[in-house]
Amino acid sequence: MRLIEFYIFRRVATAFIAVMVVLTAVVWTTQALRQLDVVTSKGQTLGLFIQLTGLAIPFLMLLTAPIALVMAMVSVYNTFNGDSELVVMSAAGNSRWQLLKPSLILGVLVTLAMLVVSTWVAPMGLKKVRVLLTQVRADVIATVLQPGRFMSMENGLTVHIRDRLRDGSLQGLVLSDERDPAKSQTYLAATGRIVETADTTLLVMRNGSMQRFDRRDGEMSIVQFDAYAFDLTSMLPNNVSATFRPSERTVFELMNPDPDDSYAIANADRFRVEMHDRFAQPLYPLALVLIGFLFVGDPQTLRQGRTASIMGAIVVIGAVRFLGFVATTLSVRFPIFTLAMYGIPLGASAIALWMILTNRTVHVHERIAAEVTDWIKKFNTARGQKALAARGQAAP
Repeated sequence: MRLIEFYIFRRVATAFIAVMVVLTAVVWTTQALRQLDVVTSKGQTLGLFIQLTGLAIPFLMLLTAPIALVMAMVSVYNTFNGDSELVVMSAAGNSRWQLLKPSLILGVLVTLAMLVVSTWVAPMGLKKVRVLLTQVRADVIATVLQPGRFMSMENGLTVHIRDRLRDGSLQGLVLSDERDPAKSQTYLAATGRIVETADTTLLVMRNGSMQRFDRRDGEMSIVQFDAYAFDLTSMLPNNVSATFRPSERTVFELMNPDPDDSYAIANADRFRVEMHDRFAQPLYPLALVLIGFLFVGDPQTLRQGRTASIMGAIVVIGAVRFLGFVATTLSVRFPIFTLAMYGIPLGASAIALWMILTNRTVHVHERIAAEVTDWIKKFNTARGQKALAARGQAAP
């Protein structure tokens, strides 16, 4: 790589990393807010919240990487033009291909990285998130034993704890069992802990007492205990296994689903589309790089301005991505649109590359911008004339 090409590559790569970090952080923040209930209502720790949201970052990077790449490229090339660097590079004999090559190499690297992340890294992270969420929803401590609240574990069984320490021990425990119509039992304990064995979940209470009231004869008895185990197994959900969505499975799992997986059988079309989407998404960085260069890669004078070029790039890139989303959505019901999932990014790349290599340029956006500017000028002129005429009629 020549010195000038390395200079362009370094500038675009640095801007790409910075933009991607910012975009990913913004998207991560919006997604993290959806998991706040894990900390607030489920009584989980901040560490688990960070783990849940952090595991989704590779998936978010798949969404932000193509956008960050084209934003970085457009910004850098626009800066080059504003500083007259593009003019100097072109005057020094650098062709359009030589100016495009560094960004294209970066696009290839991003494509390869996205391919690895989309096929294995991102789904493994989402799968771990699904497992953790399933465990949280099935966790008695998280969902029921919350400090300072009287919680009903089932009809007639109420529990209250004063505090829960970091080691999992419970402080100031009160448990009221009214499930038996003939008697009621109230347990008071200084401390307690959830203990899980092979097939049993026990609430082990220590240093407490049990008050038993027999409704048939109206007698009450109090029993002091050093340790007492209360069986919670019947309160737990019977099935806590996680059901993984298509986005939470690797490509190999999408290609070869378990024959006994009823969810995979019922959603076979979604599995098929998800598998093709994993291979189609990495094609977009190259397409966006080529489209972006087609609009902002050529030097322009300061009098021409770059606003129309940038807006044109945004419109075309947005249209390509929109068509890609439409093709993915339609592919679920109409398999023929699977070809469009690959054809849209490949077709856009081929057209843009052909125009670049044959020294063709796009001028439609400039004509549209000129017509809009002329219309605004005419509108303002007509409005000003009407205002002057109105003032003249109002004058005595």
